[in-house]
Amino acid sequence: MVDWARARREAMRKQADLRRRLAAAEQALADALATVKRADAAFDAASDRFAAAESALDAARAERARSRQQRYQARQACERASATVERLRRRMDELGGRLDRMPPLTPSACRGAAFAPPDSHAPPWHVRACRHRIRRRHAGAGGTTTTMVSRTGSVPSLA
Repeated sequence: MVDWARARREAMRKQADLRRRLAAAEQALADALATVKRADAAFDAASDRFAAAESALDAARAERARSRQQRYQARQACERASATVERLRRRMDELGGRLDRMPPLTPSACRGAAFAPPDSHAPPWHVRACRHRIRRRHAGAGGTTTTMVSRTGSVPSLA
């Protein structure tokens, strides 16, 4: 009988040890499940932040592409404007050179037509005096009336 009692005590001790180990394993499992839940939550939060960062990065890339296109268009417009300015400067210089080589516009150059001197209050069309005859008459009160007589009729204007 001694063997039987010893075997029973040994079995009871093993059972208690197994219960302690089972409780410790169940506690470790609960702790592991809690850790998994925290890790999943952290992963989900990080994944959301990463998705937001990717979205912001995509938006920034799109904005950079738009800005690059606008910069290209602005540079092209600047180059075109610069070329236009240079071309017009050259034309101005050429025209100035041509005007310098031309004889001055004098009454004799208009073949005897009455020509208003540049310091008078002549209308802007006085340059075309060669094609038209200009008559001036006094209008009183210090002003003059200039009448341009052309082939089609007369057009009065105040000078």
